[in-house]
Formats: sequence, structure tokens, C-alpha cells
Amino acid sequence: MVFQNPNNQFVSSVIKEDIAFGLENFGTPAEDIPGKIAGALKIVGMQGYDEKSPHMLSGGQKQRIAIAGVLAVEPDIIIFDEATSMLDPEGRREVLETMKRIHDEKNRTIIMISHYVEEAMFADKVCLMSNGKIIAEGTPREILTDPALMMQAGLLPPTAVRAYIDLKNAGVLLQDCPLTNEELVEEICRLK
Repeated sequence: MVFQNPNNQFVSSVIKEDIAFGLENFGTPAEDIPGKIAGALKIVGMQGYDEKSPHMLSGGQKQRIAIAGVLAVEPDIIIFDEATSMLDPEGRREVLETMKRIHDEKNRTIIMISHYVEEAMFADKVCLMSNGKIIAEGTPREILTDPALMMQAGLLPPTAVRAYIDLKNAGVLLQDCPLTNEELVEEICRLK
């Protein structure tokens, strides 16, 4: 599991020792550990950082090191619990790209818990929760383009959906409700 604050996951002041900690606890043979550390750092785009202190890194870099520590033990499923909530936009982008790379290249299941609606747009499946209960599940398009459902969960729909609603209320009818800003631009360009 990757948590909101990566500083809470570090157990060593040297990155390679921090990543090795989990491997040692799982009984990984000592001769396999350096290769697993190098492989995990490569996947998260942090190769060459193994001798550095995690506390000297940016928020996004720290989070990617925390991800490497989890990834090194080769779990089938990785849970990201608000893993981007403490990051600036660049750090969020780095972590989201890392999640996608892990999913695509390592074929790992990613479960992401987030209040950032825009992050859910790229998921295969969305479970919308309110007060600790699942109130809806489906594709991002099914869930995120339903304003009433989003409001029920106390969330605003994505920017493109809100713009679609505003345009509709102003008498401008788009063919389809867009999910992303790119789709919104395409829909507006189709207007005659």
C-alpha cells in the first residue's frame, strides 16, 4: 500500500536500504535484493537515486520512492490511498504516470483511493463512495458524467462535464457529454 504521506513509509535515510527493508522482511535472498532495487527504481523513473536520502527529494520523488519500495516485493495488487493528495501538480502528474506504467508494463492491478475526480477519468472502473458505502460503480464515463450521482457523493463532476451543463443551460446543445477537456473542445468544434 502507498499512503498519502510518503515520509511515513520511510524506515531508512538511504533509499536502497529503505527499499531493501521490505525485501528482507519477505525473505528475499540477499543476492537478489540489489537487482530488485534497481528494477523497482527503474520502473518509477528514479534510477541513480539508490544512495541518496529520501528526505532530500521533492514530494513527487518521495512518493515514487515509496512506490518503488512496494513494487520491489512484486505484489499483484497495489493500493494507492490518497497518494497524490499532498503533491503539487507536477508531483501528481509524476505519480499518476508511474501508476500507469506499473499497470501497463508490470500488469499490476492498481486500486486508487482519491478525492480528485480528474484522476478517476483514466481508470478502468470507478467505485463512487459516500459515508463509507459504495453508491455506484461503473466506467468513468458512466459515473463521472452523472452530476446528481456526483453531488450525492459530495463531489463536483469533472470540469468538462460542468461546462457541458453550463452550455446546455445556456441553450448550446452538444452532441455528447464530454468527460475530458479534450473531448469538450472536440464537441464545441463540431458545433455549426
